[in-house]
Amino acid sequence: VSKIKQVFSLDKGNVTINEITIPENRYAYDGKTLMEIGLPEQYAIISIIRDDSVIIPRGNTTIRCGDRIMILSAANALHKLSDILKL
Repeated sequence: VSKIKQVFSLDKGNVTINEITIPENRYAYDGKTLMEIGLPEQYAIISIIRDDSVIIPRGNTTIRCGDRIMILSAANALHKLSDILKL
């Protein structure tokens, strides 16, 4: 089961940094690159924590089951994130 947790708020709450735990198995985007996922512009993956290592992602970085990802987003767009990431 995935979880979205707000960890930081910026610009008087208009922008948030959120931590999302990707499910351990059967995730639709497992092994897909960020370019293949194609997040809308109001979202930016700023880091991925995998096996106790921090990854600064690029377009060719993959998402894997069990990853913890940090996403910067507009606060009013947060509610769409689960659907966009197929969580």
